[in-house]
Amino acid sequence: MAIWIVIIFCLLETVVLTTVIGSVVTTFWAPLAKQFPGKAFEPDAFRRNFQSISLGAISFGGCVHIVADDNFLHLIPSRFLSIFGCTSVSIPWEKIGKPSKQPYFSKRWANITVDHHSKILTIPRWCMDIKNTIRPFL
Repeated sequence: MAIWIVIIFCLLETVVLTTVIGSVVTTFWAPLAKQFPGKAFEPDAFRRNFQSISLGAISFGGCVHIVADDNFLHLIPSRFLSIFGCTSVSIPWEKIGKPSKQPYFSKRWANITVDHHSKILTIPRWCMDIKNTIRPFL
């Protein structure tokens, strides 16, 4: 009879995990995706897969592909996030604020604000380096 307890526990854990991830996606990712729906990116755009970003207090560690082209910073969810309803986000460079000052030990990350979105978006620093190369005067 102990095997049934393990099976029930695993099923309950799956339901709880699915509910938590679904609510996080609805609360944090969906408003950004609604404001900045995904657009096609240029074929010569700079791309890095499985990058970590944070939106507010929630980390989407290694679950986002980031593409930077002349006009947009594209955030493309991995298949795992897509299961929970995440769609692509294309943020125009003009809507991305300057990164806030970072302590020395976190030079790898950039905390930015996006338009009037209330949550801070933490992205890899290379995204801002690309922005400064593409659009140095923004």
